[in-house]
Amino acid sequence: MAKEIIIQGKNCRHYYAGGIWVSKDGTLAAQAGKNDYDYKILAIQENDNGKFVTNIFGIKVSIAYAVMKCFGRPEPNDGKRHVIRHKDGDLRNCESSNLEWIVEPYHHNSAPSIDLTYKGITFTVHKSGEVSFNNQVLTVCDYVFDARQGLNVCVEPYITLASSNGNINLGLDSIMATAGYINGDNTVLRYPEILHRDNDWKNFASDNLEWVEILDRRFNDYQLQKQADRHQRNVEINPGKTIPVDM
Repeated sequence: MAKEIIIQGKNCRHYYAGGIWVSKDGTLAAQAGKNDYDYKILAIQENDNGKFVTNIFGIKVSIAYAVMKCFGRPEPNDGKRHVIRHKDGDLRNCESSNLEWIVEPYHHNSAPSIDLTYKGITFTVHKSGEVSFNNQVLTVCDYVFDARQGLNVCVEPYITLASSNGNINLGLDSIMATAGYINGDNTVLRYPEILHRDNDWKNFASDNLEWVEILDRRFNDYQLQKQADRHQRNVEINPGKTIPVDM
């Protein structure tokens, strides 16, 4: 059994990964100190995803997740992704008996667009594969400059969000997946990958994207075509230069 200490009359266990002590009923969290009795009570906050605290490193720690790791059953080891379900539907009720692991549900998004927020920046993802910010469609980039080689190098397509803390680059495949615009259900796949059905690595329209197993023959064909197309793109963005075949 995990070690417990009493904090303000509640039995608490240490969630090591988050660096906090948490009570079984999810109503108390404390910052871990140098010893078992050196702690600081943390303010529990709420957002659309439930209750959380911010630890000493500025990282938001989910109360439900901390309670499950400390007091709940272990997450199933079946190769699938899992999320925590609040049995009574109340995200504020983080009592261990109210929490359970379920396979992450998959919902395909059929809406023309959806707003996503990343590190405080809200942007709009369109079913067409475009991403806009402040009503302006963002440019998709597909290469970076490699100073070591002195060449432009083709990379997975990405967009850049301007932030006060510096620019943030986000890959288009990842964005479309987060938006729910990939056809199929990746939760039932063992090694899911995103297939571009027309073998065009730059076509991010929702109708062109599908979750498949990594060993799917279609995904292998797509990877081979993408490799050839990316080599051709490397030639285009480095005029007059010799490009290695494996670049």
